[in-house]
Amino acid sequence: MVQAYIRLGYVLYALNRSSESIQLLQKALEQHPSNVELKHYLGLNLYQSGDGDEAERILSEVVAERKDLPEAFFVLGKINLDNGNPLKAQEYFAQYAAATPNDAHAYRALAAAYIQAKDVNGAETALSHLLSLAPDDVVATINMGHVKFERGQIDEAVKLYEQAYKAEPKRLDILYTIASAYYLSGRYEDAIKQFDRVLEKDQTHMGAEYFKADAMLKLGKLDEAEEAFKALQTKMPDYRYVKLKLAYIRMMRGDNKALDDVRTLIESTQNADDLHFGAVMLRKKGETDESLAIHQRLYDENRNNSLYGVYLAREYLEVSNYTQASELLMALIDDKLDNNLAWEMLSLTLLHQGEDAMMIGEFDQARMYFDQALSMEVHSVQAHCSMAQLGLLEGKPDEAFDSYQAAEQISADAPDVIRLAAQFDMTAHTMPPSSDSRICAIPSPTMPSAAPDSTYLPSHSRISENGKKLKPRSKAQKKPVSSIHPPWPSSPYKARCATINRTITLPWRNTWPKSNAIKTDSTMPTSSDITTSAQSSPCAIKNSLPHAVPSKRSKKHTTNSPSRSDDKLLQPEHSTSPSNSPIPTTKPVTSIARYHS
Repeated sequence: MVQAYIRLGYVLYALNRSSESIQLLQKALEQHPSNVELKHYLGLNLYQSGDGDEAERILSEVVAERKDLPEAFFVLGKINLDNGNPLKAQEYFAQYAAATPNDAHAYRALAAAYIQAKDVNGAETALSHLLSLAPDDVVATINMGHVKFERGQIDEAVKLYEQAYKAEPKRLDILYTIASAYYLSGRYEDAIKQFDRVLEKDQTHMGAEYFKADAMLKLGKLDEAEEAFKALQTKMPDYRYVKLKLAYIRMMRGDNKALDDVRTLIESTQNADDLHFGAVMLRKKGETDESLAIHQRLYDENRNNSLYGVYLAREYLEVSNYTQASELLMALIDDKLDNNLAWEMLSLTLLHQGEDAMMIGEFDQARMYFDQALSMEVHSVQAHCSMAQLGLLEGKPDEAFDSYQAAEQISADAPDVIRLAAQFDMTAHTMPPSSDSRICAIPSPTMPSAAPDSTYLPSHSRISENGKKLKPRSKAQKKPVSSIHPPWPSSPYKARCATINRTITLPWRNTWPKSNAIKTDSTMPTSSDITTSAQSSPCAIKNSLPHAVPSKRSKKHTTNSPSRSDDKLLQPEHSTSPSNSPIPTTKPVTSIARYHS
């Protein structure tokens, strides 16, 4: 009799008649309260009917008693993923995968859980298994491309996107993803070519048209960028952000009246993106008081969005108000411990404090700041290079060279490292032991906007205390990179970077590469469950314009919203809708110089 209840309950479940099945199974459980299989199918039907909490309670009892019912683990994984508990979901999906190692759904689900947890390593492993089982899975291919993008492997990411586009040539969003990947990685020439491919397919694609113009601007092609933005303005005459871009181009040409236009545009808007960009333009012209006031206003009006706190801290940093910058950033971190942008800006603040202290001869204070910056392991190359400059100023060339080598081990082709190499070569020939001859020109720590392709630099000559050249250290003799314990024991940055293995992002780039995790659907692994669908873009460029576009524009020129939008790979800290998406102002590279733009 019990088996009849179980079979009937499953049939009703398969027919999506969960309410009838639930009544039947509950009645059966009254007679057989200890029957695990009845509980199992009751839990499945409860989940399918939308009662996730009760389903989780019952299925948790099931898996505690029986390990041979993999569907229970699978549904528990889905429930936890739906509830934002990716680590718990990983445990359940892993148990399901162990029971069904050849089921592609297992690795599709695991990838989704790792993606939600922002664990790129785990996502890559799960996607590799998935693609070995289902090599033609377009969504998995796109998601693997997102993983490669996240690691900074742009060419590999693009190959995967192209492979997916070849499989589904009607999906314009994949083509736009390729262009977006190039744009955010700073390869603007390649991005322009890919945006042209998008526009060949759809001439009304405003996102491609806008970011193509912006890529021209970033390349310094002012005439071409101006022409492109003006063309966009004719289609969208009320789009204020384009007006700001045109004013910015005029400002770059030295037109002093452009700043008055910027002020007029700022006064006529409440849009946060307009205000932020306008403030940046004011700051570039030396109007730091106005810029600070605008970002203070944005922060006061948007306390629930920590991005504006980072903007404000950036303004404090501009005027060397390190105390307020640090206090604000620490408050943001206290509020949300995994606020990457606040940690990065705090590291930058420490580096600037150290630079200022070093320039006025307060070497002990400078060393303390650089040590703290090193302990955070955010801007490691810059911190080691600053330590090297400090050693040169203190007349400690051996220590300086050790710091240089630590930086060289991390990034031999970083401009700071190359400049230091030149300084050590020059110093070996010209620098007498007298402190009066110390190198005075201390360049501020900067990193390349995009790391050029180059070979590993050779080890450079060391200098002893008496100015004599020493033999270069062998690689085996090089000191390891310093790993001082952070002054903030709860800092998640070091562990998080080790897990995610990503380049550092920008305070004003508030979205991460995107992909979709799994849909909440009612089917089980035995049918077509856990289907993933890839987001249209791997980066902050969505298939839309920077922010809300005036409603007066014609329907013909409305932006193309992504047709697929589920859970995203590496969910943005402050997600925005496609109609209110901030533009990425630069690319995701490790750079201190970016904050000075």
